[in-house]
This record gives sequence, structure tokens and C-alpha cells, in this order.
Amino acid sequence: MLKSLAFAATFFAGAEALKADSRLGMSLLSKSRKLEDADNAYDYTYVADYSIKFQGCHHVSQWNLDADDGDENVRIQTKRLVRFRLCPTGSCTNDKTAGCSSGYGDYIVDMDTFLYSYLYDKQEQEEYNCEYAQENTCGCGADDVDDEDTCLANCYAANGLDYCIANDDDAAQFDVTAYAYCAQADFGRRRLDENAVAYYIGASCADQGGEVHLGLFVDDTCSE
Repeated sequence: MLKSLAFAATFFAGAEALKADSRLGMSLLSKSRKLEDADNAYDYTYVADYSIKFQGCHHVSQWNLDADDGDENVRIQTKRLVRFRLCPTGSCTNDKTAGCSSGYGDYIVDMDTFLYSYLYDKQEQEEYNCEYAQENTCGCGADDVDDEDTCLANCYAANGLDYCIANDDDAAQFDVTAYAYCAQADFGRRRLDENAVAYYIGASCADQGGEVHLGLFVDDTCSE
């Protein structure tokens, strides 16, 4: 049974496109299937000027091949899929869900794989933005700067880089990337009883298929 999460996260609604020729973009394409062509052996060297744009998601129920006669196994598991579009970067827009209307190809991939690529690309891009601002924009290493930390915080805020500002409770914040794939929930405390119910966190598709949410589940396939 899917439980609601106070820290539930929503992904891809209006999200920026992922560069197809990035390391994660190339990895994602290699694990995806082009919808109008069953042949999955593609040469991805042509994607230098393309971007990956999320189109939607859906669920498919299928038999769990790993299930045995034990009561703890989920016999029918939910397969979660994402559809994305490979758009020419020059005509790819984040303002429209479709991303582009010509010169594109549509692909399908496992939702967890897409989520992993999206989260880590976002993380790498934000780290690059913070480092670039610190070294080339802020000028907080100058001799006349009394408090470099305050200077950097003000610079980040002024340039729309609030995610670069470290908070005292950052270590206690929920790490979304740890649950790009279905994983047992870690609530930062020991389980009181070895027979206590284990919970798992994983991605699921919104009812209308336009967003991906994180949810709390009671099985290790994040199906229930």
C-alpha cells in the first residue's frame, strides 16, 4: 500500500532538459528503446546537439519473476516507465511539455533509470554552477573581504544560486538521490524490533502521468 510522505518530492514538472551528449545522457540513451523502432542498437555519436525532454510516465503490472512461495514476496509487481523526447537543442523549450515539434525521436526507459540520470545530472550541474560562481563571479577571495562565507552567501543569493548556500542542518536533510532506485527507508533511527515493518521509498507516476513522485511503500519492489 502506498503511503503519503511529508517529504514527498515531485520531479520533471517543468524541469529543464538533460543534455543528450552528457555522460549521464549517453548512459540513459543506451538503456532506452526508441518507440518507432524495435532495434535498440543505435549509434549515439550524433546527439551532440540534442537534449532529452521528459514527456510522461505510466505504470504496467507484470508477474514478479523473483517471487517464490514465501508470503513476503509480491507476486504482481508494478513496472514504471518514462517516455522522453530527444529534441534538437536549438528548438527545445522548457516552456512546453512537448519540448519540440519537429526533428525529434521518442524513447521509453525504466523510470528508476531516468530518475537516477536526472538527479545526478542536476547535482553535477549545481556543483559546477557553485564552483564557477565562487571562482569567477563572486570575488570573495579578495584581500579586502572580511568574511568570505557571508560574501559567498550574498553572491549566491544575488545570482539565483540559493542551493549553493550551506545550512547547519544540511546533514539531516532528506537525500533524494539515495532513493533514485527503490530502497529501504532510513529514518535516522534504529528499528526498535526486528519484527517491525520495513518501509521502502521509491518513485511512482502521478495519476495523470505528467509528474513523478516519491512515495513510501511496504515492499522492496515499491509496488504496494
